Amino acid sequence: RRHPRATWLGHIDPSEVPKVMAEHDVLVLPSLWPENSPLVVREATAGGLSVIVSKKGGSAELAHHATLIETERELQDAMQSAVDLGRVRHPPMKWPSPAEHAKRLLADAYCY
Repeated sequence: RRHPRATWLGHIDPSEVPKVMAEHDVLVLPSLWPENSPLVVREATAGGLSVIVSKKGGSAELAHHATLIETERELQDAMQSAVDLGRVRHPPMKWPSPAEHAKRLLADAYCY
């Protein structure tokens, strides 16, 4: 709240997510929940955002360039580093569509 280049957004309507992602550089998701595959991390990496996530849970597996954190201090340091870097974007990651993903799962399950 005290830095002019950092903004707390709170709840965002799902229809506004692409617009918000395009206007920002970093997704901060320090969730400890063992989520399997958080959609917001996929959306962020597909949009080229940097990602700061907890080492615990499924988020860390989705963003190969993510900054992984465990403590509040690491979270503060990671956020400050992101602010200090300024505007940085990554090449967008390509995620399979649900149909492509299902096809791949079926192929893997039935092909030895």
